[in-house]
Amino acid sequence: MNSALILEDNPEAMCWMRQRLQRVFPDVSIAETISVEQAKRALKDSSFELALIDLHLPDGSGIEIQKEINRSYPDIISIVVTIYDDDAHLFPALQSGVKGYLLKDMPSGQFEERLRMITRGEPALSPAIARKILKYFGQSKTPPSHDLTQREQEVLTLIAKGLTAQEAADMLEISAHTAKDYIKTIYRKLNISSRSEAALEAIRLGLVQT
Repeated sequence: MNSALILEDNPEAMCWMRQRLQRVFPDVSIAETISVEQAKRALKDSSFELALIDLHLPDGSGIEIQKEINRSYPDIISIVVTIYDDDAHLFPALQSGVKGYLLKDMPSGQFEERLRMITRGEPALSPAIARKILKYFGQSKTPPSHDLTQREQEVLTLIAKGLTAQEAADMLEISAHTAKDYIKTIYRKLNISSRSEAALEAIRLGLVQT
């Protein structure tokens, strides 16, 4: 990880996140922004591999930056870093396409380990958030149903773990074009539109463990 963007208006939290990033990725170049507008300008002026995004900013929501990343910079790994662990903040953030959701009250070492997880293609989730997701999908006593074929389940499992369409194709020994067709079908069958939603559905269906 060579370049990262931090969007955070609290100086102490900014310092803490910068230190965590530097411990995990010693050579990383970090751009620090304190508002949605600053973050938008930074995205235009520089290229980033990772973005740590607070949700509540002086001039708006971090979700706005996530939408900008989805639209124009889809290769950026974006992670929400926030104090909020309630459903009203968690699920809209995951549905917006973020690749992780970390809480600011995590121990430093635990936070750093979650950052390392993204290099292995795993979603970065605080333990409390992972438990909340499992509880949310475990409330129903009826086993989740779907009409995915065996191959579609295999593709869903791989993309939920963070693999690209090409990487999934290579593992399954199919063409990238075929893998992309499977992904389109999976999204249509499950009525989803992002990789974060795919990860949630894979957890719900028991294909992936958090």
